[in-house]
Amino acid sequence: MTNFFSALEIKLGQELKITPAKTQIFLLFALSLFLAKPAWADPGNSAIAVKRVSLTSSGQSSVPQNSPIPVALAPGYGVNISFISTGEVIEKLWIDNPSFVAVDVDGCLDNLVAKKNCEYNQATVIHLRRIEQLDIPGIPKTNSTLLTVVTRSLKGRQIYLFKVTPADRPSEVVIEFNKPTPSVDFIVVDAIERGIFRATLQGLLVKGSELHRKLDNFVVFIKDGQTISNAATQAGISLELADKLQKMGRRPTVPTAISQMNEQKNTIEVLTKEVVIQEKNNEQ
Repeated sequence: MTNFFSALEIKLGQELKITPAKTQIFLLFALSLFLAKPAWADPGNSAIAVKRVSLTSSGQSSVPQNSPIPVALAPGYGVNISFISTGEVIEKLWIDNPSFVAVDVDGCLDNLVAKKNCEYNQATVIHLRRIEQLDIPGIPKTNSTLLTVVTRSLKGRQIYLFKVTPADRPSEVVIEFNKPTPSVDFIVVDAIERGIFRATLQGLLVKGSELHRKLDNFVVFIKDGQTISNAATQAGISLELADKLQKMGRRPTVPTAISQMNEQKNTIEVLTKEVVIQEKNNEQ
């Protein structure tokens, strides 16, 4: 091998009419180009990333998406779909065309062949792998398929949709759902806090009382993104009281004498009823 490179060095020097030192530099440069593996030669060298998906938390729909999320499956590179950050668990999933996709989960699901006889149907991560195209009777060959995932949490059940397609090169190897950012109406929160302050200032509400503590918790729950209805239920107060305090906080700073008298009368009635309810609950 040494004799070969020596002969090649002499020949190149003669052909290019350059010094032996320059010939060696030229040979080393050419050899480095030959040994270097270009990025396009291996699809695995393409950009591989973690895709983080943020979903709105409206609470009005069981499908928090406008369209299916694309998932590209390349040979040798699986894709993980993670619900860990959301606090949701997977109850069930369907893959409409399994002829080119293998599905596994980190828990147990009855409708997966390999995960039968589950004590609880729950998982948090789905792993998809590209496989050689199978000829499955009754299933037409397609270039894509729909993955449907049903999850559950303390807030209820959700449906997630994914469009799975074969690909030559990998893109995302993890698709991670972020915990939805709660939507807080700070105008409502401000009105309720002002209502509590005014009721306390007018002697209608005793600061430090059990009811006052529950109202403080009520405000905290709303700031955490809960609806007024859920926050009231969790804090142990009535919706009527929540509505009254909100209206009380929204009135003009300097009310007329008549409107103030009417407001005090109505607020006293609501607070009296609330105290009676609280006392009955404490007796049970």
